[in-house]
Amino acid sequence: YRALHENEPLAVHVAVEGHRPVDKGLEFDLQTRILDTDEQCVWESTSTNLIRDPAKKSGGGSKGWEPPAWDDFAVVDQWKAPGNIGRRYGVVAGDVNPIHMHPLAAKLFGFKRAIAHGMWSKARALGQLQHQLPEEAFTVDVQFKVPMFIPATVKFAREEQDGGLDFRILAKD
Repeated sequence: YRALHENEPLAVHVAVEGHRPVDKGLEFDLQTRILDTDEQCVWESTSTNLIRDPAKKSGGGSKGWEPPAWDDFAVVDQWKAPGNIGRRYGVVAGDVNPIHMHPLAAKLFGFKRAIAHGMWSKARALGQLQHQLPEEAFTVDVQFKVPMFIPATVKFAREEQDGGLDFRILAKD
């Protein structure tokens, strides 16, 4: 809701909200709010997460989802997501989830290889748009449809839409 400043004292409030069964397991929402010293909300997010049920192999949040029609989007860049990006980002972000660290660890959790952090994908895409983003507070709505297996080659596409920007990334492994 406003710019955050280096070394600014902030309070973080996190809550798990609800849960719902889906075809692949159980989804739940993680609500995060960051408050300043006046207890004003300066940032908030809702992250929907999936706990996989290994006995369920299809469906889930991506049920019925089809890849986007790229015809309406201009592919403006392509980059590499190296095989070690999960470890590199994990160290910086403090998120050392095994599915991002190593292919063998990811396989234990049902993935064919390690996957990139969703927040790394989002940050990398926003970095691509950095000169087109407003300087004041803004909202980013992100949906992660399929995992990005690493290493990968990523196509980045964007279009202006309804007074904002719509972007998509597609990774080919």
